[in-house]
Amino acid sequence: MARPPSPGDDATPFLLRCYIKHAPFRPVTDFGLDFRPIEEECKLYVWRTTTLREITQMLHEAQPSFSGPRSLHAFRVIYYDRNHSGYAAREAGLGVTRVPLANLESLLEVSSDNRDKDGRDQAWSASFDKFKQEVDESSARTTLQQLNIQDGDILDCVVKAECSNHYSHLPRGGR
Repeated sequence: MARPPSPGDDATPFLLRCYIKHAPFRPVTDFGLDFRPIEEECKLYVWRTTTLREITQMLHEAQPSFSGPRSLHAFRVIYYDRNHSGYAAREAGLGVTRVPLANLESLLEVSSDNRDKDGRDQAWSASFDKFKQEVDESSARTTLQQLNIQDGDILDCVVKAECSNHYSHLPRGGR
């Protein structure tokens, strides 16, 4: 979990509103002042040093049915854009797994020496290699401080089913 803050950090955890659903992302207009998808909202107490991987673990604790250990999570920050008088979004991270890739590999013991006579492990290994290309460990280590989360910002998370192929249909934005 998140490391305790050092004396120079803001030592108080804060409430982060996070919305979770299966891909794709909902329209930014869903986050207007009049409407918010309450049933998909999780309120998390976090520190600025909390990483996106730790957020995925907290979301799993809140709603276990949403993700498995190999589920990929995509995040974006929803914020109020004063220049345009409305909400906007910027990408925060793609390809974040709840369990680190190194742990998954050791648990699953992917090995080319373990093939059965039908080659099933070889096919599974190829599938796992493709999965590894989608995982972004650097995004998983990104902290809320690095994302410059401000008071009132919302973290939007979509979970890609474990058997899906890619995130290419997800919108990207900038602040």
